[in-house]
Amino acid sequence: MKNKGLIGLIIVLAGLSAAVYFGSKNSSSTIKKQLSNFAIEDTASITKVFLSDKSSNNVLLERIDGDNWTVNKDYRARQDVVVNLLKTIKELTVRAPVSKSRFDYTVKQLASNSTKVEIYQNNSENPTKVYYAGGANQDNTGTYMLLENSSVPFLMHIEGHYGFVHTRYSPRINDWRDNTIWYFPGEKVTTIKNVKVEYPKDQNKSFEITKSAENSYTLKNNTGTVVPVPNNQVIYDYLRRFRKISYEGFEETKSEAYCDSIIKNTPVETVWTIEEDNGRTTEVKAYPKPVKDDAEDWEGNEIPHDLERMYATINNQEFVIIQYFVFDPLTLTLQDFLPPS
Repeated sequence: MKNKGLIGLIIVLAGLSAAVYFGSKNSSSTIKKQLSNFAIEDTASITKVFLSDKSSNNVLLERIDGDNWTVNKDYRARQDVVVNLLKTIKELTVRAPVSKSRFDYTVKQLASNSTKVEIYQNNSENPTKVYYAGGANQDNTGTYMLLENSSVPFLMHIEGHYGFVHTRYSPRINDWRDNTIWYFPGEKVTTIKNVKVEYPKDQNKSFEITKSAENSYTLKNNTGTVVPVPNNQVIYDYLRRFRKISYEGFEETKSEAYCDSIIKNTPVETVWTIEEDNGRTTEVKAYPKPVKDDAEDWEGNEIPHDLERMYATINNQEFVIIQYFVFDPLTLTLQDFLPPS
């Protein structure tokens, strides 16, 4: 009922605003500027952005400090995606007004199928600007938008950018979450306290690396026995491979039951467990990703599983897709650290 009431109110207001808008002889009037004033120049002052749609999807982006943001208070936000949003908020300009013939239709579409955008500045509890971001026009060169207090829609775009921008206002949480699993740039690699790599199908390949002192490490086999290595450099070089490791994305094409069945019925290929000096522990379990039963390579040989991607769980909670390209460098065995026999 609330949605229906909102739609009706917007449409009524649209009729009143349209009369003012189209009746204005001065296209540069103060009224028109107010109706199309979507952009915010000072994006550094933006401390919160709330995105929501009619399907109960919602995302709360909050600035923690500098360029660090959180998503729905629980997750780190992808910095590149947030930067793209802030750039959009700053550079939005009117591409064209909505024609009189499409005015009512556009307003109805925005009222029923759009993302509500609330922008907060300087830690205020009240939004500075609220507008609705709808779909693209026919040639995908702009996005229909509507300021909450005007009810006059405009086709908006970014100068120099060919395409629509409404996808930058996604209210889906998975589009905003930082997909970094491990991040140890530069000397931060020395904050790794322990690395354990397990191969459940062949435990003789498993190993564990433990920091014994500053910049000094010991290598152990799967039974916990210390294995001598020629020097620590070979271990340090391996730890540096964890400097930035990310998952590709979430499995959103399959049901939750399907994902649960993979975890329950598919043997684990590899387990990586990293403990940091601060006590944080992250475990990743990798599973073969099934392909269609009749999948074949170019020579007609049967493909047992996806050759580019795997499934993985992070701390037995998140079910994600990872790439062999990213994780193959981490998939060393105990024997890889030893000199040739």
